[in-house]
Amino acid sequence: MARAIGRPRPKTPPKPNTRVSPYAWVLVLPLIFFVPVMLVVIIAMLPTFTAAITDRRPEKTAALCVGGCNLSATIPYVIHLILTEHGMAIFWGFVNDYTAWLVTYGAAAIGWGLVWIIPKGMVRLSNWMGARDLSGLRKRQQELIDEWGVELIEADQDEPEGEPA
Repeated sequence: MARAIGRPRPKTPPKPNTRVSPYAWVLVLPLIFFVPVMLVVIIAMLPTFTAAITDRRPEKTAALCVGGCNLSATIPYVIHLILTEHGMAIFWGFVNDYTAWLVTYGAAAIGWGLVWIIPKGMVRLSNWMGARDLSGLRKRQQELIDEWGVELIEADQDEPEGEPA
């Protein structure tokens, strides 16, 4: 049978992609085999996740700084957990150990301190360098005035702004 002219053919919806990405398996397999390790990482890295959520800058520099410090303190506990029997008993030992919390969250606090201190330190350094350069230029200007005399400054001030000499 012929179809009517001008009547569009109904579109079939696209088939959903049911294939699982290989990257998803990379994330899921450690969760299955190393549940205590992943729990330690998730709990210890909470300050990093918080920094990633609260950092408004697109570069996420706070998350990078806090995450680097936090990860450096978390890695020894993760390695210990992997090299031992990596059971839930070791995980609960981590959870109940106040020094582990102090080390991991203390390192994250150091990262937050760096996030707050370094920009202010860079502003102070930049202001100091600008003041140092300005004093050097004023010193050089005074040397030129001593060598050439004040007439150059007076002649420069007498000329109108828009006209070249």
